[in-house]
Amino acid sequence: MSEWLIATLFFLAFAVIFSFALWSIESTVPTVRRYFWCPMKGTTVAVELIYHLATNRNVDVKSCSFFGEDKKVICSKKCLEMDPDQMAPNRF
Repeated sequence: MSEWLIATLFFLAFAVIFSFALWSIESTVPTVRRYFWCPMKGTTVAVELIYHLATNRNVDVKSCSFFGEDKKVICSKKCLEMDPDQMAPNRF
């Protein structure tokens, strides 16, 4: 019984540490918020883009106001190919 209890506690401690590590990695991903006219959806959208520091580029769309802030972005993500000068850092 004692060995089983120690193994269970070890597993739970490992799970908590691993979960915290994943949470801290996710929270440190650099993102930028931009507003622009989306030609695919025909409206002004607010997007949160995942920014890659090494390449100085936007690499993915984390959220888009067209789909809702907590919903998966299910478009072709053409905004990743847009010139950053076409995107406003503030709402216009």
